[in-house]
Amino acid sequence: MIAYLSILKRYRVDVNESENYRKYLKRLISERLPEVKFVTSLRRNEPDRLVLSTAVTMAMDYRSSMMNDDEIVGHLKNVANLLREEMLQQRSWSFTGSFSNFENPSLLQFFMSHLLFGSHVVKVSGIRDQEVDKTVDVFMPVPCPKYSD
Repeated sequence: MIAYLSILKRYRVDVNESENYRKYLKRLISERLPEVKFVTSLRRNEPDRLVLSTAVTMAMDYRSSMMNDDEIVGHLKNVANLLREEMLQQRSWSFTGSFSNFENPSLLQFFMSHLLFGSHVVKVSGIRDQEVDKTVDVFMPVPCPKYSD
């Protein structure tokens, strides 16, 4: 509240002790600078952010121009081809009542752990690593149904 008061006093705005200074300052900014918009922060303890509508539009246009869907699809196709190739080279396996003799294809195991947990998964060890492996094992039948019948 002190910050709001000091801003108002610096610009010689009459300060009334009964006013809500945050709302008052917000109203003054909105009235005097109509192109400025207030964006509510995702965190409750942070103040609203001031943005220019034109700057937001320009940033979104720039971001859209930088994204090339064809390039992204090409990368995904390459990854899918590599994973499919490894799965096809996996030795034949049939279900015998337990999964104890089944090993996930290593490249697919790596990909699935990064897909599910992100790149920081490389840094985990011990029990955490075992939990990651268990979770990946649960999801492994999705891309690899041939081996989990």
